[in-house]
Amino acid sequence: MSELASESSIQRRPNDRRGVSGGDGMSVNGSAGRQPDVAALRAEIRQTRAELGETVQALAAKADVKARAKEQVEQTKQRALAQVHDASEKVRRNPVPFAAVLVAGAAIVGIIMVVRGRRK
Repeated sequence: MSELASESSIQRRPNDRRGVSGGDGMSVNGSAGRQPDVAALRAEIRQTRAELGETVQALAAKADVKARAKEQVEQTKQRALAQVHDASEKVRRNPVPFAAVLVAGAAIVGIIMVVRGRRK
């Protein structure tokens, strides 16, 4: 084995606390020198992976501008259709204001035609 790969040649950083106890009989992770339960560590790793996966999916969804634009267009279409449906229901329930608007519009068009006809 070469000298570089030997245990004595590996240098640790000052903040690297792997395998170092705190001096009071407690290890760095707070346990009293006991090894952590392997099953608990695996469960924690699974949980962390699941959370990381959700985070990555959320970031990917935010980065997909084309999909977000399509979603916004679809939401706007749905709102417009809902407003049209509501307006048509109001007209069906009370047709008098709608008829009044039509009569007023026809009157305005008639007045404009009369005024233009007099100019010629």
